[in-house]
Amino acid sequence: MTSSIDQELIIYGGDLKIPPCERNFSQFLLDKMLKNANKVAQIDPVNKKSQTFGELRLNSIRCALKMKQDGLKRGDIIMICGRNHLDLIVPLLGAMYLGVTVNPLHPDYSRNEILRMIKLIEPKIIFCDQESTNLMTELITEAELQIKTVTFETDFKSYLKPHKSTEEDNFESEIVDVSNDILCIICTSGTTGLIKGVTITHKAFYISLQTSGLGSISDSDSQLLYYSPLSWITALRFINTAIWNGVSRIVCEYEPKRNLEIMLEYNISWLFLTPIKAFEMVNHPLFKQNISKISKNLKYFRFSGSPSLEKHVQEYHQIFPNTFILNGYGSSEMAGCHGLFVRNKHESMLKQKIMSSGQPLAGAYWKIIDPQTGKTVGRNKEGELCIKSPTLTKGYYNDPEATAKAIIGGWFHTGDIVKVDDENCLWVVGRSKELLKYKGWQVSPSELEDVLRTHPAVQAVSVMGKPHETDGDLPLAFIVKKESAKNVTEDEIIEFVDSQVANYQKLRGGVIFLDALPVTTTGKIRKMSRIMKIYKHLLGGLYEPTETKLGKMKLELKPVSYSNRSPVVFTIDAH
Repeated sequence: MTSSIDQELIIYGGDLKIPPCERNFSQFLLDKMLKNANKVAQIDPVNKKSQTFGELRLNSIRCALKMKQDGLKRGDIIMICGRNHLDLIVPLLGAMYLGVTVNPLHPDYSRNEILRMIKLIEPKIIFCDQESTNLMTELITEAELQIKTVTFETDFKSYLKPHKSTEEDNFESEIVDVSNDILCIICTSGTTGLIKGVTITHKAFYISLQTSGLGSISDSDSQLLYYSPLSWITALRFINTAIWNGVSRIVCEYEPKRNLEIMLEYNISWLFLTPIKAFEMVNHPLFKQNISKISKNLKYFRFSGSPSLEKHVQEYHQIFPNTFILNGYGSSEMAGCHGLFVRNKHESMLKQKIMSSGQPLAGAYWKIIDPQTGKTVGRNKEGELCIKSPTLTKGYYNDPEATAKAIIGGWFHTGDIVKVDDENCLWVVGRSKELLKYKGWQVSPSELEDVLRTHPAVQAVSVMGKPHETDGDLPLAFIVKKESAKNVTEDEIIEFVDSQVANYQKLRGGVIFLDALPVTTTGKIRKMSRIMKIYKHLLGGLYEPTETKLGKMKLELKPVSYSNRSPVVFTIDAH
């Protein structure tokens, strides 16, 4: 559906046709788990353990009652930092019952990122795995806050102890303001800058699942297999969708061989992977040995989190001819998907548009704008995607400045370059925002630049993404050396940075030393200047030079084998 508002092209997903959300979202989950009490909710394939919805419900109620004894109340915040295991979602559910906001983190976040979030949200309790306990204690002291830590492997056992049977049997979720109370705070770098906390209300999360999540999984499906960490919006959506539909989840950490063993043992029919994991799967020897069985079982295959190459997506459609394959696209700011194709409705359209991420969700508006002028562009023309929807975040937690930059007049500016075709199908073209994506992890160039500026040899720096065929963006640093430090090497700079940042933030793209960086008239570095684009694409492997010296004014580039781009000739302007 389209409409003309002030002569702008607005794409509308249609009216919402769902019951309104009038209560704490978690009460829906309590009711669903009671109904499906005897069904298996979670399976740990590594330790060969499982848990029913009835057991999960009881454990989460007991956890909520213990947190209430700890003094937690509606509006408070807890932090959960752990890898995938059966206990991880118990405090998540317990907090939701109490109207307590949850901020999920991952142990692989950098020290600075975790410290920033602790200072930003000031959680009352931090639930964490043993590997993070010492770091959390250290960061709490540094932040000068009084925060209780609970380690899953040890003292969390006290949160599962029985309470009075009347308290457990008659337990109900606390009353909340569904339009304003925050269900969860999801970490993101947004469209630029340092890590931020995306706020998602009970109502927004409810609408997001009703319009894009619940219909993709049914109780006739086998176990749901995904490896997203709890800190990703995808994990929160799958957890809650599975509970709502009475579908069991496979719960463990990803390992390529184990992933395929799980698919074979449990006859997986519903699978979600990041593009790099999807690529690893179809190229693994065990997959090639069992391709017929895996393909026969798999009914629904979704991947997202970073860009996918068209040749890989084409390969997936050839390998899985009877599977509904969706190239997903979304963000935490919208509580999930930006667009969707629906199983049993869009099969034929999807076969013709394998790189599209679907049509707008019910209740959502799209407009595509020229990033420079802010004016809308027409169909099949590239521009920045802006979205208005009832699932939109209330903003970044305690960060009004970042919120004002991202949400303008009720429209969320995604920072992604897209186009929309004549059938309202969305195609992601690229990014205008600074944010990089390495194997699905968000990487903030500005954070890496801040680290690099502390090196005594660095006079000026700019970090960009070096394109990689499967991994997404490899952080690449352009550096101007100080006169007094001309002998510093690439390896020295890389070691300096990599020792201070998380694994996914490492300078895998390397370091390029330049005599100067292109700047604007106000002295700011021009990241999108022509010469830096040339360096980025050349070294990213999209092109290879026919003339080898970058110092020449004319540079001819031809595409490498896996790129479908046309040959180009650049006339270099240093600015």
